[in-house]
Amino acid sequence: MSSPRRRRRYTQQPITSDLRKSNLPGVLRFMTNPKVFAAAGVLMGGAILFSLVQGTLKGTSGTNNGDVSSMQQNAVEDVPQTTGTVTNGAAPAAAATPVVKRYDTAPPMTIDPNKSYQATIKTTQGNIQLQLDPKAAPQTVNSFVFLAKEGYYNNTPFLQVVSNADGSKFTAQAGDPTATGLGSPGYFIPKEQTTAAFSKGAVGMGGSANNSNGGQFFISYGDYPALTNKYTIFGRVVSGQDVLDKLKLLNLTQKDSGGSPDKILSVDVQESIG
Repeated sequence: MSSPRRRRRYTQQPITSDLRKSNLPGVLRFMTNPKVFAAAGVLMGGAILFSLVQGTLKGTSGTNNGDVSSMQQNAVEDVPQTTGTVTNGAAPAAAATPVVKRYDTAPPMTIDPNKSYQATIKTTQGNIQLQLDPKAAPQTVNSFVFLAKEGYYNNTPFLQVVSNADGSKFTAQAGDPTATGLGSPGYFIPKEQTTAAFSKGAVGMGGSANNSNGGQFFISYGDYPALTNKYTIFGRVVSGQDVLDKLKLLNLTQKDSGGSPDKILSVDVQESIG
């Protein structure tokens, strides 16, 4: 009589929802670890956030001129801060709280390049006199004279957009009613190539971009030959360099510049036969 066959017993491994207790291979066990999931989530979230921030900065920084000495930041037009625009020569449109005069088009050419133009900038520290150069930069001088006569520069602060490596003053930037470094009169004029030296007392306009001239201008505190031909130099300080040196600038690179910056009270332009 044959012996009874032995029955093999099969024990089924219970299914568990906790994958950590499952007998998974090493790689899968590592990938299903909640701590690993959490760490991966943090890394992915950080990468996405970094990409979004980088995209935002690129979208708002305007044209990258590749030059830290760029005189102004308005390579692209700023956002209007008033309701409507101003027709050249006409009164501003009524607004509840008008902040900045803006114009729909660049002014027509009214200066005579064969005449001489001097400008007196009255500041809270005293007067600075400029000799303008309409032959070298007729459109730039024309825009400056137009805005000066319109009172556009009145009560606007002197700005410090960049400084020298040792922290000393690089230029006094002016002509921005928004006090942000982005203000424009609502129009831009073509950049004019000039050969005047970018030296102490030089008066220039715009950044390196071809569409950055219009309203803002700057006065140099030193000699920077490497920057000659990069900006439109349309005038020079002939009197009041000591006043320029005393100006307190609104430092746009600091949240608190400490106190109030000096301002332009008015700009008077005198025309004479050259």
